[in-house]
Amino acid sequence: MKGIIYPGKGEIPEFSLDSKAIFHFQTIRIINGEEKIIDDSRKLGKPMELLIGKKFKLEIWESLVKTMRIGEVARFHCRAATVLNYPFVSKQFRKFASNSGNQRENDHGDHSHESHCCGMALQKSIGHDDLDELIKSPSDLDFIIELIDVISHDNYEKEIWQMSSEEQLKQTKELKEKGNQAFRLNNYQEASNFYEKALAILEQLILKEKPGDEEWISLDKMRIPFYSNLAQCKLNLSDYYGAKRACDEVINREPTNVKAWFRRGKANLEIGEFDLAVGDFDKSAILDPNLQQSVSKLKVTVEKERKATIDSERSKFAGKLFGKSTITKTEI
Repeated sequence: MKGIIYPGKGEIPEFSLDSKAIFHFQTIRIINGEEKIIDDSRKLGKPMELLIGKKFKLEIWESLVKTMRIGEVARFHCRAATVLNYPFVSKQFRKFASNSGNQRENDHGDHSHESHCCGMALQKSIGHDDLDELIKSPSDLDFIIELIDVISHDNYEKEIWQMSSEEQLKQTKELKEKGNQAFRLNNYQEASNFYEKALAILEQLILKEKPGDEEWISLDKMRIPFYSNLAQCKLNLSDYYGAKRACDEVINREPTNVKAWFRRGKANLEIGEFDLAVGDFDKSAILDPNLQQSVSKLKVTVEKERKATIDSERSKFAGKLFGKSTITKTEI
């Protein structure tokens, strides 16, 4: 049953495949004649974003919003049998609303067995007492929905999982260019974000292939320049462990990559792994003799840092011994 609270404006929009419906909602459960609000998206600070035609867990929501105009506010009464999955949808929405803001509009890819089998869910709490109670005792629910907007699929940036393989490959190229541009402007954190997003896309593509197959190998090699660029960004951001991990990824795939050995040497130097730094610098000089002069200077720096670290440790140790000796004499 539907009751219109505010009629909205214009005609009912076209809810085409992959269009995005954005709406605020309140979920209400009536217990012994009293209304109890379970969720309120405004209080949680985020509207819901629902992709049309993507088999959302709570299918009834798509049916509801398709009856609405932009700006309309309506109250819907839904039978218990149509909202059995609401606790799982609510759990995910609460999680996304409370994190840094990356809400995945239809929780695509998280269709666990638990989300479709209430019998299984009864054996384990989902972490919210009110939702656990709703699972144990299903009931009718009311939803007050305000439809904010409907955006066609070609007017918003798609999530990675929404893209075709061709679109994902195109996106990696665009992200590489954006990352390079940010790097040239000394925006190293922004550049890192672009490279990491591209790596996430390539990871999605690789998961579709069989390890060792030609396509799998080709996609895996495509990750090398992104890891290489990421390593330099991490060095510039003083994230030396991050730089080292990125260099490891390059070297594992391309053992003759000079930049990776050289950059890993710098990272090892900064984190105090002096022997490893020397080994990395020597390897880079073997691969590219033109680096001999730079490597020689860096190895001098390594030895200075090593000596400074040793002297510092000796000083601390001597201080501890001196302190202990003083206490002993005092006691005597």
